[in-house]
Amino acid sequence: MAGSAVLMYHGVGESAAPHAELHYTVSEAAFAEQIASLAGLEVCSLPQLLDGRARAGSVVLSFDDGERSVVERALPILERAGHTATVYVTTGWIGTPGYLEAGELRLLAERGWTIGAHGVTHRYLSDLGDAELAQELEGARAELARVLGAPPDHLSLPGGRADGRVLAAARRAGYRSLATSRIGVNPSPPDLFGIRRVMVLRGWAAARVRAFAAGEPRAYLSLQARQGALDLAKRALGNQRYERVRQGAFRALTRLKGLAGR
Repeated sequence: MAGSAVLMYHGVGESAAPHAELHYTVSEAAFAEQIASLAGLEVCSLPQLLDGRARAGSVVLSFDDGERSVVERALPILERAGHTATVYVTTGWIGTPGYLEAGELRLLAERGWTIGAHGVTHRYLSDLGDAELAQELEGARAELARVLGAPPDHLSLPGGRADGRVLAAARRAGYRSLATSRIGVNPSPPDLFGIRRVMVLRGWAAARVRAFAAGEPRAYLSLQARQGALDLAKRALGNQRYERVRQGAFRALTRLKGLAGR
């Protein structure tokens, strides 16, 4: 499968309560193994990918939400490997327990990381009216400009939800790219407002992460089929009802795992 992959992480180590979920949090040891497994691949920055400066087959590392473990746990591992990443920040969570502080965001920027926006409150943008949508997009951009001295060019979608209205609003707000949760590799040149990514989940082996980073077709086919089924459920239930069902399923799975470990 020709193209470049973008891996999406959230937390490393402990999940950041009350917003984060363990399902989206990889252990520090697993993260180190996954990064080591990328040896031999070209790990590039998001701007390099978007500007056409990355070779086909390269991989970009990204983090959503802005958990503090990005600095405390991910940064040292990535620096030892010689890599940087992109972190998309939910600006309303900056400085709250478990999330990056303003000074830590500036540190990441100084270390060569790309800082993007992930909305203000992490609400699904396609559910919002025009005024609230503008507030989420423009407010996040203004806050990061205040913290970093310049507004961010890049946005990722909370929950991966978007429609044509959201895309148009993001362009009006001044964003240059938009990262989705659509599974797949990115062509050259990439679709700037339809960047495809792969969400790395807790329990994934390093070999599986390597397969996605390398763009192996068989790795993508199974996840794309699953995503198609989930998209049907989202359309049938609506975002809010689907989210309640999903959260209930995750809580039940966590309880079962806890009981099995006793």
